[in-house]
Amino acid sequence: MVRLWLDTLAWFEGVRSGRPVPDWEGFASPRLAKGQGRDTLALPANLARNLRDFGPGGLLRNPGWARRHPRDRLISALPLLLAGPGAPASPALAAALGVARGTPWPATTERFLGLWARYS
Repeated sequence: MVRLWLDTLAWFEGVRSGRPVPDWEGFASPRLAKGQGRDTLALPANLARNLRDFGPGGLLRNPGWARRHPRDRLISALPLLLAGPGAPASPALAAALGVARGTPWPATTERFLGLWARYS
């Protein structure tokens, strides 16, 4: 069922963005808009949200994510979490969720769920 969901998401994202999803690591880039808006008027609010949830170090380590609404991070991370249950956090997943590379899957999932509770 998860594979079917991932394939369907890849298709929908390809239609929405006008280009195919190369892979989930590539999809988890802040350069790819996830439909949460990138209005310049939202920039101060997005910076404040990211500062609150990821700290000043998170803004400096991942400036691309700092400009995005945190929901973009969640949309980016979910396919990676579902595609690799039990796998440690890849670089793209770690950057999206603000965890260290190689963080165990349960801790990465806990971080995702905490952010999901805040932004869903």
